[in-house]
Amino acid sequence: MLFLGALSTGCAPDSAHRGGPEDTLTSGVLTIAAEPDVQPLLEATAKAFEATYPEASIRVIARSSRDAMADVFANRADLAVIGREIESVERQAATEARIDMTAYRWARDGVAVIVHPSNPVNQLSYDDLRAILTGGEVSWGEFGGPDRRVVPVIEPPSRSLTQYVASQLVEREDIVTAAVLADDDSSVLSRVAREPFAVGFVSQSSLRPGVKVLAVSRAAGMPYVGLDAETVYRRDYPLTRSYNLVTRNPGVKLGQGFVTFALSEPGQRFVRDGHRVPASVPVRFTRRLPTASSH
Repeated sequence: MLFLGALSTGCAPDSAHRGGPEDTLTSGVLTIAAEPDVQPLLEATAKAFEATYPEASIRVIARSSRDAMADVFANRADLAVIGREIESVERQAATEARIDMTAYRWARDGVAVIVHPSNPVNQLSYDDLRAILTGGEVSWGEFGGPDRRVVPVIEPPSRSLTQYVASQLVEREDIVTAAVLADDDSSVLSRVAREPFAVGFVSQSSLRPGVKVLAVSRAAGMPYVGLDAETVYRRDYPLTRSYNLVTRNPGVKLGQGFVTFALSEPGQRFVRDGHRVPASVPVRFTRRLPTASSH
């Protein structure tokens, strides 16, 4: 659990739940502003909570990470769900407004670095990725591939995955190299699957056949780590990000009840079923031995 001192402002629909049922840990009305890619997961978790506690009514709305934080900051939503850490400007805004915020680790997700299956490159370091995202025209030949220009494919700057990649690799809020913009993970996957010299960034939960996932190292000379649920859970995989549940403190009691459920073992099963990695309960991984060859 992290105690934060910050949030930014923005526009959002007013909550329509004030003056409703009595607010307790298991009753009342709750508004959650969540990033679009985890909205279905939050809705499934909310339905399970409502099935157990019929006097609770939970509404999940899709918002960008910055707008979701602004909604909680302005008391237009009770809970924000974001796939990044709290920004310094948000901490400063809350400090100046004397608003206390609490953030809870809810889920983990690996950001996959993907290329076309025909690309012979199998791994890239942070330094390599930084050069690709900031260095203009970079050739795959610099990384052991063909002498062809690397084509970065990224989501719009408003997406938290792009913000995370920028903060980790270029240490700024945006990516400044020429790149192909794709609307979402599905669009990035489709573009990379048909572009032999592209490199893209997508959520681990969105991966599908048709692309190759590269191992990543934090720096040249350090081990390259492949992406899987265990390396994300242990945070060994360098591009591991957290989804945080952010509330005002004190917030509505039903929000506290929902957070407790979301972080519990039953709640974390929804995280697992949503192809993310649980962040608040112990997880055991079983690795299968390779099948013996008959030849």
